[in-house]
Amino acid sequence: MPHLLAALSTSGSAVASGTKKWSDEFLLSSEVRAEILTELEHLEANAWRFLDAKVASEVDIWTDASLTYAAYVICCRNRVVASYREEVPPQHIFYSELGIAIRALQHAHALGYNSVNIFIDNAPAGICVERGASSNFAANRALATLPPLATKVHWVPTDTEVADQFTRRRPDGTLQPLPIPGSLSRELTKYLRADPRVCALGTHTF
Repeated sequence: MPHLLAALSTSGSAVASGTKKWSDEFLLSSEVRAEILTELEHLEANAWRFLDAKVASEVDIWTDASLTYAAYVICCRNRVVASYREEVPPQHIFYSELGIAIRALQHAHALGYNSVNIFIDNAPAGICVERGASSNFAANRALATLPPLATKVHWVPTDTEVADQFTRRRPDGTLQPLPIPGSLSRELTKYLRADPRVCALGTHTF
């Protein structure tokens, strides 16, 4: 809203110089009024309504871990709903992969979803999530915290794992910024379902 911002800047300068008070009337140009009316129309349309997790029943989750960071991205209807990254302690990559997958599922459940697809590039972790149990004592304890979700687990190769890019530092040493909620996920995921290497490990209700 450039005209409104310009009007506010002008009004602020007038107040700062002492020629006006905030309690004085400020006349709005037709351009400013038009911008305000357009913004009110957008708010009434509520373009964000489709992100309501209580309405949507299925969500796609991508999770990944490296030796230094773990991350996940939660998407619904071609929009990012949530994203998260954390540093991981020195441990076997299996535990990092399993841990971030469980955290992502807990987050999706907290958002109100009841049916999810989760995409994991670590097959042992994916199998454990699909089964909801493991012969490994530490893994089994972690899996006991899985939320009650209808979960379909997919194995994906690392080069098609959406979350992978957020777990590694770039050549300049910086981390790739996480996608913000509300942003389009199409560019992140457009190639995924078409890739013949994507394999459904199974469906399980915990």
